Amino acid sequence: MPTPLDTLLTQSDPLADNPPDTERLSALSTALAHDVVEADRALKGRRLGLLRRHKWAAIAAAAVVVVPTTAYAASALFAHTGTFGDPVRNPDFEDGSEYIEMCAADYSTYVTSVAPTDLPAPPHHPWASYAPTVMKVLGGCEGTSSGTFQASQVALSYIAQAHNDWGCAYVWATEDGDTAGARTAHDGMNTLTQAADRIAPTPGTHGVGISPETFLANSKLPQWVGCKR
Repeated sequence: MPTPLDTLLTQSDPLADNPPDTERLSALSTALAHDVVEADRALKGRRLGLLRRHKWAAIAAAAVVVVPTTAYAASALFAHTGTFGDPVRNPDFEDGSEYIEMCAADYSTYVTSVAPTDLPAPPHHPWASYAPTVMKVLGGCEGTSSGTFQASQVALSYIAQAHNDWGCAYVWATEDGDTAGARTAHDGMNTLTQAADRIAPTPGTHGVGISPETFLANSKLPQWVGCKR
């Protein structure tokens, strides 16, 4: 039986004689994550009302758990927490990937190391170039000393950025009459969409699903502001 949340909070008291150990902190993060998700499940009406294309935003928000801790605790944290999501209990809001500590000293190293280099990167956009934006999109540590999100979100953030850049490559190649380049970009977009479907808790809810044809059509709209050369 898991340790009650109130007991974990007491054991993590920053005024205690002995600083909390990392095992207790991990248990506290897990308990808080469980309580946040369970509370959100009570809001079924709001959740069911979300449009499908916006669902991943709700998933991402639910997966982020911020835990105020002592300075001692923050200095002892590592990006790898050893705590994993439970897709059986929360199939729409969690997958089986690890929870990552974004306030850890090795967080930036972790984000850079997990770039999806097995997937095709857009021209002139090496995977490493996306790392700073990935870290910015996933949040920072201002006002807190601990916060976690699932590793799947890191991969999806990389893929979303690269998908857009492949889209621009498709637009430019089409405008230039570059048939081979357009085909390469078309295939690149579809490959990343398929990868996102494999990673997201619920396929098709990650916001990377826009087709090359739709992207190209949107680029011709008067309000279009992307893909400037």
